[in-house]
Amino acid sequence: MQEKRRSASAWDSRNSVGRCARTSAAQTAYRLTVKNEATGETVWDTGKVMSAASVGIRYAGKALLPATRYAWSVTVWDEDGNAAKPASTWFETGLFDKADWAGADFIAPLTAVKPKNYSIEVDFRIQNMVAGFIFGAVDKSHLLMWQVSSYNHDTGTKDWKLTLRPHVWEGYPTCLESVDISHIIPLEDAYKTHCMKLQIVGTTVYTALKWITPTRRRMPLSASSVSVKWRAKVPISIIW
Repeated sequence: MQEKRRSASAWDSRNSVGRCARTSAAQTAYRLTVKNEATGETVWDTGKVMSAASVGIRYAGKALLPATRYAWSVTVWDEDGNAAKPASTWFETGLFDKADWAGADFIAPLTAVKPKNYSIEVDFRIQNMVAGFIFGAVDKSHLLMWQVSSYNHDTGTKDWKLTLRPHVWEGYPTCLESVDISHIIPLEDAYKTHCMKLQIVGTTVYTALKWITPTRRRMPLSASSVSVKWRAKVPISIIW
């Protein structure tokens, strides 16, 4: 049965009539009953219906209650009048109306509040010519992605030079611009470990990049390492 006030029933009559005396029997009649499992009340009893139908039998009993489990059974007869052993199962209704949600405890607020001022610092190493960082996500389709790439996306040239490519995702990615950072990280150091710091202030993202020494001692970060700003280019509705 479907979880609706006006649901429909179906069964495999081949399995049902197999419980009759003959395995080659065909259904000629059926009887459906539906009971409220909590109260035991029978809310629908079709009585014996002379029909071979076994699909799309529309419910015509008492109104079904929301969030309630019902047991239903079907008995079928073959052309010789032999009744098969009843087959039974259950279904549970959902919430039909807005009023049925009264008193519900939701696992999240109706409107999410996200911080507007925060910072992110991450060590990274480029693999396969690209490294990317996702932040400020509302869902999997609305987010920000900062990408460091040694690939020329315009010409398809591999191991070209390092660029910083900030993206906005609104169902699909849009690259805001491609910034040459080869003066900070030369190509020969592209595949070493580096550090990126993002400082988000309102609708501006400040980005700093620094190479980390092989001993893993962090070099001092400075916002002047790369002065890159995307002011008012990131739609505020996407981040907050």
